[in-house]
Amino acid sequence: MSEQVLLFQNRMGVSNWGYMALGFALAAAILVFQGTELWLAVVICGGLAIVGMAFAYLVITLMGRRNIAALTLDGPGLQAEMLSPLGNGRVVSIPIGEATDWRRTKTWPSVRFRYDGREFVLPLHGATVDWPALLKVAPGMRETLR
Repeated sequence: MSEQVLLFQNRMGVSNWGYMALGFALAAAILVFQGTELWLAVVICGGLAIVGMAFAYLVITLMGRRNIAALTLDGPGLQAEMLSPLGNGRVVSIPIGEATDWRRTKTWPSVRFRYDGREFVLPLHGATVDWPALLKVAPGMRETLR
């Protein structure tokens, strides 16, 4: 059995949620500094944090249907771990020969491909990509605007 090669990684970690919470805590501190009572600042920023983070959770969950957090070459196939708001997402096994229409988009930097009638997206912003290995898997990758 051949070893696994990590082609792409852009997972969402727990630290992302910590930064969001820290932003709302900082807003509460600024409100207190501006003269708002502590309990009112905590209620306002806490409520906004709950609503904002719930919305982010929902959006990330919906994006996780198409966006890939990690793509690994494992022998004759690919293992695609889907984006998840809490770390590890579901894993989809993709035979290399069935992944088609590989392209790199410029407008929203990403790598996209089609498998089983669905388009999968590898968002490049903040990602770690093994370009030589990825280009071996998808030698006909083309560049498009969208």
